[in-house]
Amino acid sequence: MSSGFKKLDLPPDDLIYFPSYGTLGMGKEEWNAALTDHFGAILKVYKPKVVVFDGTFIYHGVYSQCFQNRTTLVWMRRGCWKEEVATNSDQYRNPHRYCDEVVVPGDYGEKRVELDSCRVPAAFFDPVIVSSPSAQYDRQTAKNELGLDADKKYVLIQLGAGNINDIQSDISVILDQLSGTGFYPVMLNNPVSNSEATGVGDIVIINKYPISPFYKAFDAVVMAAGYNSVQEAVSHRLNALLIPNLDTATDDQLRRAINSSKFEGIDYVDSKDNLREKLCSLLRQAELDPQQSDTVVNPIPEPRGAYQIARYIENVILGMSN
Repeated sequence: MSSGFKKLDLPPDDLIYFPSYGTLGMGKEEWNAALTDHFGAILKVYKPKVVVFDGTFIYHGVYSQCFQNRTTLVWMRRGCWKEEVATNSDQYRNPHRYCDEVVVPGDYGEKRVELDSCRVPAAFFDPVIVSSPSAQYDRQTAKNELGLDADKKYVLIQLGAGNINDIQSDISVILDQLSGTGFYPVMLNNPVSNSEATGVGDIVIINKYPISPFYKAFDAVVMAAGYNSVQEAVSHRLNALLIPNLDTATDDQLRRAINSSKFEGIDYVDSKDNLREKLCSLLRQAELDPQQSDTVVNPIPEPRGAYQIARYIENVILGMSN
C-alpha cells in the first residue's frame, strides 16, 4: 500500500500494489470492501501458507480473508505504542481474535514488554535493520558514491516524509545553525514523501535509498525517532540527534528517543526551544569523535532480527507441513 513501492525495483510479477483509500480518494467503508475482495482473490490464486502483516492495525479485509481461506496470519507488531492507543486497541489487547501468531522485532528504544493476556504465540527478536554495519562503504567510497567533497564535513538531515507533521520549521532552524560552522547539510529525498526536498546555497540534495550503506560519508545525522532511524543510528554507531514526531497515531517516538539516548552518541530534542542547543552539542561531539572513522569497532552486537524472523516464519511453514 506504500506509494514508495517503486523504490524496491521489483519486477511486476513480484509485487502487487493496492493503493490506500486516501490515494484512491475513496471512503473507508468502500475501500475496505474493495480490499477484502482484492485480497481474497490473491489468497485464492496464490494459496500462500502464511501471510505476514507488518503494521499497527490489521485490516478487516486481511484477517477475515485469512480466516476464511484458512491461511496462517502472522502479525509483525513493533513495540513503542503510545500507552493510550495500546490500552484502547482491541487488536493489541486481544490479538488472538485477529491473527495466529505475533512477531515482535526488537527496538533499542523500548524495553521488552510481554504481551498482556495474549492467547496466541508471541516471539521476540533482535531489532531489524536494512543493511549490516559491517557492509557499509568506507568513508571515501561513500563520499564518492554520493558525489560529496572528500575534504568537507557533512551532516545528514533525515526527518521523515513530512506527510503527517510539519518538518520545515525544524529544517530551517537546523540549516541556520549549521551555517558558518564548517559542516555542510545534506538532505535526502524521502521515497514516500509527498514533496521533494529543495536545496539552496550549500545544501546538498541526494536521491539514494537505502542510505544506510553510506553513513560513513557523514560526521553526524539529525533524524526522526521512528523505528528504522533509531535502530540504524544505534547499530551503526552514529553521532545522532533524534527529533521525535509527536503527531504519529500509534508510535511513541518521544519514548523511543528518551530510551535510545542511553547509547553513546545518541541525543534527542524534547522541545523546540532546545533544538539549537542540542545541535551545538552534536557538532562538538562530531568534532571530537568523528563517528565514521574506519578504525572504530562497533561495541554493539550486530542485530540479526531480519534473519531470525525469516527463520521463525520458515519454521511455522515447516511445522504446518509436518
